[in-house]
Amino acid sequence: MRFGELVGRIFRAKWEHVMKMLIPLDGSKFAEDVLEPASPIARKMVTEYGMSAALGPRSFDTGQDMVFLGKELAQGHDYSDAVAEKIDAEIQDFLFKARAKAREILTDHRSTLAALVTKLLAEETVEGDELRRVLVGSPTMEPAAA
Repeated sequence: MRFGELVGRIFRAKWEHVMKMLIPLDGSKFAEDVLEPASPIARKMVTEYGMSAALGPRSFDTGQDMVFLGKELAQGHDYSDAVAEKIDAEIQDFLFKARAKAREILTDHRSTLAALVTKLLAEETVEGDELRRVLVGSPTMEPAAA
């Protein structure tokens, strides 16, 4: 998987988190089963795919694929505690940057987002020209005549 695709997955998960903070909807639930958790993706980017600028193009044995719990304790990691701290910092950096970007985009377009939420709550689905009108900020949100 490419770097941009992985960052996109993290962004989608953080977008949902920020969306819930900006527009809390009582009794409403976003499609959480569709959104992948961000932390495991960020961890793999750093520890398996070598996508960390700070740690370079190296993979790290995290011991997470161990067959039984005691094996991890017996084997240990192939890196120091200092490197483990850097790994954690890089994962956190990926997650915080994605959340900050999601917050920036959603805050900048909050009125459009609110219009879309209102439309979705009323009609459940918004597609095609109707969706385009909402997203471009059309003064009318009435469906197009067929």
